[in-house]
Amino acid sequence: MTIPHARRAEAGFTLVEMAVATLVMMLALMMAAQILDESGRVLAHSAARERDTWTPLTEEWLRRDLRVGTGATTRLGVTPFGVPYVVNQPMVISQSFGSVTWGRVGSYLVRKEPGQPSKRLLDHVELWEWRVIALNPMVVEAQVRFRRASSFLHDEEGGVPQPDLGKPVTLHWVVLLRAGALGRQW
Repeated sequence: MTIPHARRAEAGFTLVEMAVATLVMMLALMMAAQILDESGRVLAHSAARERDTWTPLTEEWLRRDLRVGTGATTRLGVTPFGVPYVVNQPMVISQSFGSVTWGRVGSYLVRKEPGQPSKRLLDHVELWEWRVIALNPMVVEAQVRFRRASSFLHDEEGGVPQPDLGKPVTLHWVVLLRAGALGRQW
């Protein structure tokens, strides 16, 4: 039994048609894999930056240390009242259990408690400055300027993510030292 010529032509795809379809499918899969790879790298980087807990933690720790403190001095024990900012020098906050020291070490803002190792709180710190703006009750003003990486890593044309240089952020505090001004009742 032989198949007529017209039915044989409709029996399936030719080898050329299969090769073209396979090539188109491979190109589509390669483009999808590249997009998936780029989006995975962007997501991994931006998710880590969005989970930055060190900035609010630093704000709260310094505020708390100053509120329960009895005084703020330099390492030499000098209270810098009536002077411009003490720039990039440690601030020693006297407390009932000892002294907590805040300062810049290299490009980090660090906090040191008695008997504990220094804790690195912020990275890429450009400036740490503080001063005493009132003595009775003692009021301390402090600020730190650092660079925090942004969440999105793309160039204007929408290409591959570029290195993230970060944006400048300034944290600023003006805090009344409650324990030093009002005794231990607070």
